[in-house]
Amino acid sequence: MAYATVMVHVELDSPSEARVRLAQTFADQFHSTLIGVAAAAVPPLAGDIAIPGEIIDEEHQALRSRLAQQEEAFRQIAGNAKKLAEWRSGIEPPTDFLARQARTADLVIIGRERLSSNIYSSLDPAALILAAGRPVLVVPTSLDLLDARSVLVAWKDTREARRALQDSLPFLHEAEHVFVVAVTEDEGDSSLEQSLADVLRYLTRHRINATARTIAASGGTVASALLSFARENHVGLLVAGAYGHSRLGEWVFGGVTREVLRTSPICCLLSH
Repeated sequence: MAYATVMVHVELDSPSEARVRLAQTFADQFHSTLIGVAAAAVPPLAGDIAIPGEIIDEEHQALRSRLAQQEEAFRQIAGNAKKLAEWRSGIEPPTDFLARQARTADLVIIGRERLSSNIYSSLDPAALILAAGRPVLVVPTSLDLLDARSVLVAWKDTREARRALQDSLPFLHEAEHVFVVAVTEDEGDSSLEQSLADVLRYLTRHRINATARTIAASGGTVASALLSFARENHVGLLVAGAYGHSRLGEWVFGGVTREVLRTSPICCLLSH
């Protein structure tokens, strides 16, 4: 099992070379087709202001020029890929465009930070994770190497976590150490112990050796406990289900996904 096609988002307003290099290295490792994607749109003006068609055409032409520049930069990096490299771009909001293009990919790679709140020029990572229907690899800024020799699978017996576990199998097959970690306040929870045992059996049937751990939040958050475990065990990739609650619920009450997107220093594979 592998990712046959890997898609990477290229920003228009921020350097993306490191992320593209990471995507190309990863695509080479799995002999995957690499697809670069970029998009932006001209925001509409409020009210009934009439804009001459010539100005609108100029703005669209300026966007096309920037997209072409990003395509050239992408192809310079991806030119040495072992398999075919493709490019897709559009003049429309990037989150919507990338979510639709994800139909062609097994894995989508994006940056961790949202550059601005402008939906016409900036990708919203959280919205993409919810809309893509594909696992999303979230990469911290400037990171151009994914060291996935040690992988942490954040476990909670939910649909999203089960989806993430299966989506991460290509990584887990390549890893030297796999930790399945549950954060709990009740270390004697028999149902949790049973679900962890079932996960280990599932992975064994996929010829993957893993270690199960239960850890306590110890007054902190679930996300901080997971990231502390990752740091102490030299983990390079965190796998987790995303938005087990609604996104609104996560923003109101706080949530693991939101904190991971905001603070993780390592790559995260997130599935919804």
